[in-house]
Amino acid sequence: MLKESTTATPAFATPARAAVFLLALILAGFVFALALLVAPGLNVTALYGLSLGLLWWRTAPHLQLAGLGVISLLALGSAALRGLDFAEIATTLSILLTFWILQGILWTKQRQARLLRQDLQTLKSSFKSLKRRERNASLQANLALAAHSDLLTSLSHELRTPLNAILGFAEIIQQERFGRMGNERYRSYVGHIADSGNHLLGLIDRLLDVCDLETGKVDIQESLLDPEKIIADSLAALAPEMQAKGITAVADMTNSPYLLLADEAKFRQILDNLLSNAVAFTGDGGKVLIRAWCHARDGYVVQVSDTGVGIRLQEVCAAIRPFGLVNGTRSELARSGLGLTISKSLVELHAGSMDVQSRQGGGTCVTLRFPAERTAPAIEGGSSEIGAAATA
Repeated sequence: MLKESTTATPAFATPARAAVFLLALILAGFVFALALLVAPGLNVTALYGLSLGLLWWRTAPHLQLAGLGVISLLALGSAALRGLDFAEIATTLSILLTFWILQGILWTKQRQARLLRQDLQTLKSSFKSLKRRERNASLQANLALAAHSDLLTSLSHELRTPLNAILGFAEIIQQERFGRMGNERYRSYVGHIADSGNHLLGLIDRLLDVCDLETGKVDIQESLLDPEKIIADSLAALAPEMQAKGITAVADMTNSPYLLLADEAKFRQILDNLLSNAVAFTGDGGKVLIRAWCHARDGYVVQVSDTGVGIRLQEVCAAIRPFGLVNGTRSELARSGLGLTISKSLVELHAGSMDVQSRQGGGTCVTLRFPAERTAPAIEGGSSEIGAAATA
């Protein structure tokens, strides 16, 4: 809340100047009274003129008040000495009272205007201070993000070197290049080492992807591709895992005649993340459905749904964040806590959007939407025109 300032700018720099002003005012009053005695016709005219002069005089309010008081007394005294009748004295008093009221209104308006100017100046200063703090906070946040990403990148690279050595030696032991292992348990242990190492390597790769996405270091190499073919390839790669769990995979595609302008490697990564999450968190005998269609208004749409465990709808935002925690546990929508984060960022790099709908115990549905400007009809033996679906 802004505090009201009661400090007024003094009319005179020194008391001596104020005394000179009061003496001059008293002298002017005597002159005014003498003029009223000598020339009765100057009564009303002179009173109006002098009062208006005092009203607009750039002096302090208390000096204006003193001046009006002196003039009022002198005017009444002059009227009494001249033996004026009651009607003329009443007229003089009404004129003086009118100017006193006007002077009070003027003082109030001037004070309000002064306070408003002070408040406006305070607001301007506060606004400038807030803008400066906002710029500093934004700069510090960017520096912190860059430092965080650099730390993760350096740490990830440092982890990859010993991890590659572990995986290399595990592979040599699995292949028994220097002789057979004496106990079959060792073979199982080496398999666990290799699987855990590969999982950790995948996590490090995802960490590097997240760092690159946060710092804007990801470049996309766009080309026209057939999304339905890539979807079929991703399903084929996950077929052994789905068969082991008895999961039914259904691909509902319309054999769309449209192609999509996208980075093929990034598009495959998006599908692999979503499909692997769907398979991982769908129970035995469940179902995974993937649909794809192209619409003139919606552009190209890819939808992955499952009958897995799901989460509550209000926890979806937490699940999308890196290493998102849902009810104190790792998000059930991503094994490493990074799959949805990376997929969402990659879709947005293609000017698209990703929507996640989930219900606890009722499965999850992830919808990818790519704008119509990134579609083109598939033309055999010729070139395709980008954005044709938008005008279809």
